[in-house]
Amino acid sequence: MAVVYFGDNSSGTEPSACISGYYYPTRFTNGAGTGNITEIGVNVNSAYTGTIRMGVYADTGSDSQPGALLLDAGTITNPGTGWQTISSLSLAVTDGTIYWLIVTSSTDSPDYFTPRRNTATYVHYAPQAYGPLVDPAPTRTGSDKGVCIRAGVEAGGQQPGGGAADDRFRFRPSQRV
Repeated sequence: MAVVYFGDNSSGTEPSACISGYYYPTRFTNGAGTGNITEIGVNVNSAYTGTIRMGVYADTGSDSQPGALLLDAGTITNPGTGWQTISSLSLAVTDGTIYWLIVTSSTDSPDYFTPRRNTATYVHYAPQAYGPLVDPAPTRTGSDKGVCIRAGVEAGGQQPGGGAADDRFRFRPSQRV
């Protein structure tokens, strides 16, 4: 089956920071179809020494906050540039449902992450010590333009919107929150 993505697939050039001790969850509507998230990735501008952790949270449905932890996808140590992806995942997701994709870093990574070009969906940040993702998500304390992060879904049957199986990118950003 083909992997179809939801999230932000941008590859901008203006750097964005990810500071240690903060979660950076971004809210997206899954437009990739009903199936399983098999990978999650973040676009990195410059390689650095440290570890990034990614995961998926449910939407609380109120106050634009991430809720229950659905998947702690794991880590990438000393990430290179471009899309840094964690694969071999399995999280059942439903088309049209809101999910929060998250990245956090073990070290301050100023100017290393690629910022989102579509700022209609902002990232939110929340203080939280680096380590395994917590459940539920920490309460957000602010907003910024965020980072380019996406999830890959292996959807069963026809792709959403009737697209061909090789139509890999279908993004449906949610409203600005």
